[in-house]
Amino acid sequence: MRESLVSVVIPVFNASKYLAEAIDSVLAQSYRPIEIIAVDDGSTDDSLAVLRGYGDKVIVIEQPNGGQGVARNTAVDNSSGEYIAFLDADDIWDPVKLEKQVALLERHPEAVAVYCDHCVIDSNGDVVATTAALGGPRVSGRILNNLLEYSVIVTPSLVMTRRSAFDAAQGFDVESPRWAEDHGLWLRISYLGPIIYDITNLVGYRRHDSNTYNGPSANFAIGNICALKRLLAFLSSDENPALIENIERKIYIKTIELAFRYVGNGDWRSGIKTYLRAIRVRPFCNNAWLGLINIPRLAMKRWV
Repeated sequence: MRESLVSVVIPVFNASKYLAEAIDSVLAQSYRPIEIIAVDDGSTDDSLAVLRGYGDKVIVIEQPNGGQGVARNTAVDNSSGEYIAFLDADDIWDPVKLEKQVALLERHPEAVAVYCDHCVIDSNGDVVATTAALGGPRVSGRILNNLLEYSVIVTPSLVMTRRSAFDAAQGFDVESPRWAEDHGLWLRISYLGPIIYDITNLVGYRRHDSNTYNGPSANFAIGNICALKRLLAFLSSDENPALIENIERKIYIKTIELAFRYVGNGDWRSGIKTYLRAIRVRPFCNNAWLGLINIPRLAMKRWV
C-alpha cells in the first residue's frame, strides 16, 4: 500500500537562531514520504542561508514580507501532499509526530484534521511547562462550539489537516491580525467535520522574548472579531440559524470587550466608536448602552 505524502509547511522570518533545530526535527521523523516547504518571508538575518544549507532536502521559496499567514498559504500552494502539517520555525517535533497523526487520520476518514498536545520549551530547548498559558481543555470531535469559547489549538505546529479540508476552509486569514490568522482557519475547518485530539506531547512549543504572550489586548479582541466575521461569511445563513445567532452574539460580546479595552487604555474616541458599533448590531441589548453612558464618569475620574 502506497504511503500518503505529507507536506510540511514552515514559514520563516528572522528565525536563524532556531531554524536548523526545527528542520532537523522534521528530517528525524519516522514517517515517510514527506516534503518540506519553507517560505522565507523577507528575512533580514541568516535564515535564507540556513535553508539553502539543506540543499534538495528543503524546498525553499523566497517572498517579500507578508506575514506568517501569507507564507503558509504560499507554501501550501506549492505543495503536493495529501496531508499538510504546519511547523513554526522556532518549534520542534517529536520523531513520531507525523507517523501518529497520519495513522489517526487514516483510521478516522471522517476527521478533517488532528492536533496533539505539547510541552513549552525555552530559548535553550529546556522544557519549562507541559501546558501553555493559552487555551482551554483539549477536546475531540465537532469542536466548533468549543473554539467559539476559547483557543484549543495554541499553535499551528500541533496540527495536521487534510488538504481537501484546508482548501475548503480557504486557507489562513491573511487580512486578520496575526493570532486570528490561525484561529479563523481552525474555526472554519472545525465546521467542516470532526477534529481529533491526541493527548500525547509531540511538539516543543518555544517561548522566547519575541513570541511571548502578554495577555488579552485590543489587538487580541480585534483578531477575535475578524475571525468570527470571516466564519460568518463562510457559512450560509439558512444552514444553521442557531449557529449563525451564536456567532453574531459572540461578535457583539467581543465588540463590547474591545470597547472596554479602549476605554481602559484611555482611548475614549475609539471606545465610543466601538460601543456605537455594538449598539447598531443589537440596539435593544443594554450592555453597550451601559458602557457608553459610563465613559464620562470614568473620564472624570482620570482627570480629577
